Amino acid sequence: MKFLICFLLALTCLTFNTGVFNSSTLRYTSCAFAQTNLSPLNMLIFDIRDVKKLIEEGDNKLAITILKSADKNVRKVKEFSAKTKKITSTRIKKGIALLKQNKNDEALALIQTAIDSLIEAGFAKPSDFESI
Repeated sequence: MKFLICFLLALTCLTFNTGVFNSSTLRYTSCAFAQTNLSPLNMLIFDIRDVKKLIEEGDNKLAITILKSADKNVRKVKEFSAKTKKITSTRIKKGIALLKQNKNDEALALIQTAIDSLIEAGFAKPSDFESI
């Protein structure tokens, strides 16, 4: 009976790709929910687009979470120079601070500046920031 339960748990975990149950150790190991082939630059672009939409909707808490993740991705963008990485990271941190103070209009203006800079530098196209 114990083997059957372990087998069903392992099968369920593999089916939903949320983790693997190791029947020999009776431990559950979680797997990553999403893996992507997107470059760090593309992930940053999508994060900025999502943050802009979230700020417009008033969801500052989730916008802050995404910005923190985006700040980590800035370091991984190979196309950015060290100066560009520093400027982008500084803008993200300032955006987080503004959102924590509920200064949504200022945060939106800062996000728009970041979008304009990415487009002007040729890292993104205007269509990258259009709503889905």
